[in-house]
Amino acid sequence: MTNAWRRFGLPAAVYLAIFFLLNPHLLSAFSSHYFFGGADGYQNVWNLWWVDRAIREFGVQPWFTTLLHHPQGTTLIGHTLNPFNGLLAIALLPLLSMVQTYNTIVVFSFVMTGVTAFWLCAAMTRAYGPSLAGGAIFTFSSYHFMHADAHLQLTALQWLPLFVLWWIRFCEQPAPGRGVAAALMLWLVALCDLYYFAYAVFTAALFYGWMAWRLGNWRFLLRRETWPSLLAFLIPSAATSGVLALAIVYQQSSDPMIGTHSPRLLSMDLLSPVVPGFYWRFRDAVRPLWVPLSPYFTETSVFVGLSVIALGIAGWRSRAGRLITHRGFWGLVVLFFGIMSLGPNLHIAGREVAFGPGISLMGYDRINLLVLPYAVLWLLFPPWRLAGVPVRMMVMVQLAAAVLAAGGWQALLSSGWRWRHAAAAMTLAIVTFEYLPAPMRLTEPVVPAYVRALATLPAGAAIDLASDAPLALYYQTIHHKPIAFGYISRTPASVDRADQALAALILNGEWSGPHATSGSPMSSSRSGPPTSWFRVCPARRWPPSNRHVACITTSASRFTGIEEKRPRRSADGLEQPHFRRDERHANGQTGDDVGLRHGSAAPAADPRPAECFRKVIRRQQGDEQQSG
Repeated sequence: MTNAWRRFGLPAAVYLAIFFLLNPHLLSAFSSHYFFGGADGYQNVWNLWWVDRAIREFGVQPWFTTLLHHPQGTTLIGHTLNPFNGLLAIALLPLLSMVQTYNTIVVFSFVMTGVTAFWLCAAMTRAYGPSLAGGAIFTFSSYHFMHADAHLQLTALQWLPLFVLWWIRFCEQPAPGRGVAAALMLWLVALCDLYYFAYAVFTAALFYGWMAWRLGNWRFLLRRETWPSLLAFLIPSAATSGVLALAIVYQQSSDPMIGTHSPRLLSMDLLSPVVPGFYWRFRDAVRPLWVPLSPYFTETSVFVGLSVIALGIAGWRSRAGRLITHRGFWGLVVLFFGIMSLGPNLHIAGREVAFGPGISLMGYDRINLLVLPYAVLWLLFPPWRLAGVPVRMMVMVQLAAAVLAAGGWQALLSSGWRWRHAAAAMTLAIVTFEYLPAPMRLTEPVVPAYVRALATLPAGAAIDLASDAPLALYYQTIHHKPIAFGYISRTPASVDRADQALAALILNGEWSGPHATSGSPMSSSRSGPPTSWFRVCPARRWPPSNRHVACITTSASRFTGIEEKRPRRSADGLEQPHFRRDERHANGQTGDDVGLRHGSAAPAADPRPAECFRKVIRRQQGDEQQSG
């Protein structure tokens, strides 16, 4: 067996096989359905499409666009753009469809996350078999499957273990090559997700402090002989991830971004690591346990597993467990990130533990006086307020648990106990049972007739007031028209003000005027002759059957497309983000057969506008405040 096959080929093959064994239905759906069930999956499809188009077609960097929030456009510096996945899409889209490209990236993320976690576990335990199991614990965790349901950027975990590994090697034995490798891994982490970039920086600081304490020298990387190695890390880091971090800080100071999540709502319940959640195979059997913990199950299902916790403790306490390199550091990671994931206030069994009367502070009412370290960091470090989802910090606890569990298996197998192999096999069976995921949800890429009609119209921009916010992004990948508003993660205040001005025009029925623009989608200029706006509007009346009619109107107030849309619900009662396909269109009938009409007048004002439009109106009326 060659070293390359042993270190990469075999682990990758094992994790690929396990992935499809856990979700065999994905094989038949690989080319027909997206591997996601949450609405944010559509946003990530747009991310892939936009990065590919920006680089290959426009030849520009992808962190600004006028295809959204048209015509002024918006920065995407605070958006969950995950350019690394976009770069993968650039390589894949010439060969595959968008559905196949998205699904390939999902599979790649699961396999490579397992491989890099295996490398980290092997470096810490020097045990092959237990490290394979440790990689599986990390990549097939509830956390990973939870975010694969909608968050492609958070599914891309593969570079986080590799950065930790290279940073540990760099601190252990500084060398220029190791410094450059650590800087490159940090850049790849930043290109996947900004949350993970922050966690990587925190982890690097924790390990530096751990090493400094062990060596009794807080300047062990600042010695004269280590300066070349340190510069080999600092210079590439400053030129890559450092530029991105400074751009975010500058953007927030010059044009603050709104739309961040509330850390008080998206904190981890103290019981969540030991209670199976929504993404467990047998979730219905324990529904009374996980439902009360949080209504946001797509963020807070962070079950670590009783068996994995027991393995980690066994590895920590046993004599053989001392073979785990930097065992104390991994305990520190569990402690720091576990406490931080609890958020600003403590929640137990779905209830916030309060102390004293609530106070008002910095524009927030009913502030709980019983605060945790996360609240202190939020108060002292303003850029951290852009985060807002403390529970995601559990990813580092899961990584440390994988390393410690691998050490626990190694401790068991290296013991002199007669039944050690049987016990190890039984433990593996229990871990497998606890980690069995619910079948991954799928989404069929259904395109309504009005989107296909919009794609056939001449150059112009669209005001889509009929589509849900994530779907409006996905539909843009079909019709390629710039759109007003836009569902992005964090919106600059100046862009929000422009949206409110446009919303006022829409409410007044003024469909043309200063918001029309011309030029390429990358141009931010408002000069030149105005081009057409195409308005996608729901009908004034909404039938009691919960159906509505969506139409495309031109500036001449004539329909160019019309189609009924029916919200669908899955077997578990969750609303699906796509619409039923019109069977007549699917059978190849003409446009008139699916309801295309001409000459009807469109309503001047929209009684039930799309999500982005509703949020703009609420902010305009002062009914919606920025979340903390």
